Amino acid sequence: MEIFLNILLLIFGLILLVKGADFFVDGSSNIARLLKIPSLIIGLTLVSMGTSAPELSVSITSALAKQNALSFGNVIGSNIFNILMVIGIAVVISPMMVSKDIQRKDLPILIFVYALLILFGFVISPLILEFYESIILVAVFILYIIYLIIRSFKEKKLDEEKENEEETKSPIKAILFLVFGLFILFIHLYTLNFHIPSSELFSFIFSYLSYFVFYGFILCKNYFKKEEKKDNKVKQLVFDLLFVAFGLLAIVLGGDIVVKSASFIAEQLKMDEVLIGLTIVAIGTSLPELVTTLVASKKQENDIALGNAIGSCIFNVLLIIGISSSINPLTFTWDNLVDVLVMSFTAIITLITTLKTRKINRLEGLIMVAVYIGYTTYIIARNYM
Repeated sequence: MEIFLNILLLIFGLILLVKGADFFVDGSSNIARLLKIPSLIIGLTLVSMGTSAPELSVSITSALAKQNALSFGNVIGSNIFNILMVIGIAVVISPMMVSKDIQRKDLPILIFVYALLILFGFVISPLILEFYESIILVAVFILYIIYLIIRSFKEKKLDEEKENEEETKSPIKAILFLVFGLFILFIHLYTLNFHIPSSELFSFIFSYLSYFVFYGFILCKNYFKKEEKKDNKVKQLVFDLLFVAFGLLAIVLGGDIVVKSASFIAEQLKMDEVLIGLTIVAIGTSLPELVTTLVASKKQENDIALGNAIGSCIFNVLLIIGISSSINPLTFTWDNLVDVLVMSFTAIITLITTLKTRKINRLEGLIMVAVYIGYTTYIIARNYM
C-alpha cells in the first residue's frame, strides 16, 4: 500500500514539475521576446534553463539529502534522453534544419563540456568530483552565459539595424506622400493660372482637403498604434512575471516530492539510485524539454527546439552537477563511465550527421530512438546482473 501511495506521489510530483516548467518557459519566452532577444538565444538560455529547472530542483534536493547517486543519474539520463528521444521524436514528426550557429558553436561547446566532465570525474580525480572541480564547472557555466549575452547583443544589434531601416522608410514614405500631394496641388493651380473658378471651388477644396486629412489620419493612427503597443507590453510583462513565479514554486515543490518518492520506490524494489535517476526521474524531469521541443518543432521554430535541448544539456552538466557536487561531493563507479561516454557519443553523432546537409531526417530520428531503447535495456539489465 505504501509503495502504491509513493508511486502516486511520484506521478503528482512529475506533473508539478512539468506544469511548473511549462509556466516558467511560457513566461520566460514571452519576456525574452518582449525584450527582442533572438529565438536561438531564447532556446539556449531561458527556455533551456526553464525546462532544466526540474533537474536542478531534483539534483539540489538529492545533494542536500546526501543522495548524489540519484542526482548524477538524473543529469546523465536527462541529457541522453534530451538528444536521443527529445530531438529523435521531434525529427520523426518533422525533419529539422540545423542552423550554422548550432552546428559550429553550440554542439562543439556541448562536446567540450562532456570532455570536461570525463576529465574531472575519471582522469584527474578518478571516481570523485572534487570541490574545486565543481567550482570550475560553475565558473565555466558563468563564462558560457556571458558569451551568450555578448552573442545576443550582437544579434540584437543586427536585428535593430534592419528594424531601423524599416522605420526610416516609414517617414520617407510619409514625406513622399505629402510632397506628392503638394506637387499635384501646385500643378493643378498652375493649369488654372492660380485662379479657381467658383463652380469648381467646392470640389477643389473638398478633394485636396480629403487627401491631406487622410494623410493626417494615417500619421495619427501609426502614432497611437505605437503608444498602444507600449501599454500592452507593460501589461504582458507583469502577466509573464507572475507565470515565472508560479512556475518556479511548482518546480521546487515537485522536485522535493519526486526525490522522496523515487528514493522510497528504489529502496522497496531494490533498484540502484543511479538506475532510478537514469530512467524514471530522468524521463520525468525531461518531459518539459520533450513538450517544448515538439511544440517548437511543429511551429517550425527549429532554433528554439534544438537550442532548448542542447542548452539544457550544457546547463545540466555545468550548473546542476557543479552545484550539487559542491554541496556534497559526487562519487562515480566505472560503470558510470559507460553512461557518460554514451552521453558524449550522442552529441558527437548529432554533430557528424549535420555536417553535410545541416539537416536531421526521419531515418536518423528513428535511429536515435532505437539507440535510446537499447541503452535503457542495457542499464536495466546491468542493475540486476
